[in-house]
Amino acid sequence: MMRLIQNLLAGDFCGTLLPLLLLAIVGQQTIKGHPRLERLSYLLGWVALLLFVGVGLLIRPQPDGSDLLVVLICGLVFAGYLVTISWLVLPLLALMIEATLVGPWRSLNRLVRQAKSGWQRRCADRRLRRQEECLQRQEEHNRPHRDRQARLERQIQETRAQQQQREQTVRDQLRYRLQLTYDQHRTELAQKFPPDQFAAYFDNFLTNELGPDEYARRAGQLEQMLVDQLGSRSRRRRPKFESIDQVIAYFETEKERIRQIPTLDEDSRETLLIVIDDA
Repeated sequence: MMRLIQNLLAGDFCGTLLPLLLLAIVGQQTIKGHPRLERLSYLLGWVALLLFVGVGLLIRPQPDGSDLLVVLICGLVFAGYLVTISWLVLPLLALMIEATLVGPWRSLNRLVRQAKSGWQRRCADRRLRRQEECLQRQEEHNRPHRDRQARLERQIQETRAQQQQREQTVRDQLRYRLQLTYDQHRTELAQKFPPDQFAAYFDNFLTNELGPDEYARRAGQLEQMLVDQLGSRSRRRRPKFESIDQVIAYFETEKERIRQIPTLDEDSRETLLIVIDDA
């Protein structure tokens, strides 16, 4: 390098700058694809230029303008050679470091990460298995209690359903008795207590939402009202018969009238007919 600088000072520009040009051409092809190395080479060139100029001025006791120009030119040539040589050396040095240090380090780091990931995965699997086993043991421990609870709930539901069925049976029997009483005395009650008014009691006051006790109480009140409307047997108007034929004709007429009632069910009709026959 000093010989090249001496040739430059001696005026041999071709012998000094031609190798620099060749190094720059070859180095540009080598440094392509390495932007960080290229920036590093420029940084080295600037540092070399500053050092060269500083040292060159320090070794001269009283530098003048010509000395400053010579030192600056030599520093530029020195920095140029350093930059172009860096373009050749730094990629090779980076390749060697990648092959000898960085590559094995990356492989080792990758193996460590894989081992760590596998260890974490195995730990997670063990924790998951322990949780599943704990849940299974808890499930087995709580299963008898849940079975007893389920049986108890089924028994409660069955008991409630049976109770509701019994209550509904009581309501149906009370409703049937009221309807039977009304149909039996429909002729006497039709004027004072029309059928639509009688049906309104079942729609508004004797509904299935009532409890059996309240339903029985209201049904008893309605039945008592029917009895009050009919009056006692001693005060009823009875037909007067002059012969047995009139008696038979009267009861046959009543039986026919009962058969013609469209709203009367078969059981009620048969019951009324039996009552008339017994009379």
